[in-house]
Amino acid sequence: VLCQDVGKIEIAQRKSQVVVIAGVGGELLLSLVQQIIANNAVEHLNNVRFILCPVHHTYKLRVGLKQLGLGLISEQIVYDNKRFYEVIEVSFSTNNEISHTGNKMWDFASTEHAMYQRQLINHYNKMLNKDKPYYQKVITDYQELTDS
Repeated sequence: VLCQDVGKIEIAQRKSQVVVIAGVGGELLLSLVQQIIANNAVEHLNNVRFILCPVHHTYKLRVGLKQLGLGLISEQIVYDNKRFYEVIEVSFSTNNEISHTGNKMWDFASTEHAMYQRQLINHYNKMLNKDKPYYQKVITDYQELTDS
């Protein structure tokens, strides 16, 4: 176990490694993953799994992870202490596409998942005045989860 500045982690080429980053916003989390990628050889990153749990900005994080070429291993929604968290496991060694809304983690038979979707849509509705085209797209993407 290493506890250090995440952006400065040097990854040795080993069989399998896991990098866990949690408790920070999605934008900072994406920046940290970008730093790790920039500071390490590609062949060292092929055996690394990232387990990420941002406190917010998950949509932007997912878009950024996808742009970096990472693929989805698994994802889930965790409800703890009246807060929702998304746990996203990604790596370069899978071709499973990362969706912007985490379409594999939702179970709308769960009242908690439906509540989380409403919470996200309400939040992004409040953001429309900042960048209407962007946030309208985000809202539409989350609404489409239950339209299909």
